[in-house]
Amino acid sequence: METYVTTYGRELEVVPISLILMQKMNIALRKQYEDRGVVLEPPQYCTELPGGAQQCYPHDKDTIIEESTSQEDKDAWDSYESGLAEFNSELGDHVLGAIVMDQPIEYEDGWEKKLEWLGLEIPEDELDRKLLYVSTRVLRSPDDIQGYMMRVMEISAGSAGSDAVEAARAMFRSNA
Repeated sequence: METYVTTYGRELEVVPISLILMQKMNIALRKQYEDRGVVLEPPQYCTELPGGAQQCYPHDKDTIIEESTSQEDKDAWDSYESGLAEFNSELGDHVLGAIVMDQPIEYEDGWEKKLEWLGLEIPEDELDRKLLYVSTRVLRSPDDIQGYMMRVMEISAGSAGSDAVEAARAMFRSNA
């Protein structure tokens, strides 16, 4: 059994997670966002090719600031960045929840009282309760959250290659 030691000295067992679950979770959340009209794809710009045909490309951080970019595209870019940041944040929460749901946890005595004293409500739902505990009392720093989640992803990917691990790293970079 492999363990991860937090910056506060807590040991967590590293339990792999299904990569198929991760993929399905991403697809389902993306659909929810798109159904609400949240923009998750960058606006496109088109250039005319010789012969009159047009080729379209997605804007990126460099093309969007060009003087020739329309205000409409710049506004669409702002919506895209905002929507993507919200999506990535919620996806990160879902990933942490998926990792924690099967994680064996030993709760410290009195943790509920400490959080209630700080004004937090302790959820009745066991999974929500577990996620609150792990995210406030065990994985206390961004380094702990990222380090633990990355280790779980590495073990989960196994010999499947580094694509899943790189996707997880990209998610953390986009939320930084």
